[in-house]
Amino acid sequence: MQRKRKKKGQLSNEQVALLKATNFNFDRYVSQWNEMLLALVAFKEEHNHCNVPRDFEPNPQLSIWISEMRKRKKKGQLSKEQVAILEAINFDFDPYMIL
Repeated sequence: MQRKRKKKGQLSNEQVALLKATNFNFDRYVSQWNEMLLALVAFKEEHNHCNVPRDFEPNPQLSIWISEMRKRKKKGQLSKEQVAILEAINFDFDPYMIL
């Protein structure tokens, strides 16, 4: 709702500043990316890997997000920062690669 209000110019500068002070992100993609990253980190802490099964019950969207990150990396659509963050948690961009 706040994103729509900002887009329509319905938030004052003070309201925008207050939202930013709470780390509110007006970019929906960035916000969703950060939420999924946190979910992946929590999964990894519990399971010691990042290969989330498709039927992972607490968050079935997580495996879809992971597949999307792999596709985007292949297509060069992830920022260097995103790649570095995922590499920092030992995310496997090519889980089927034979060593």
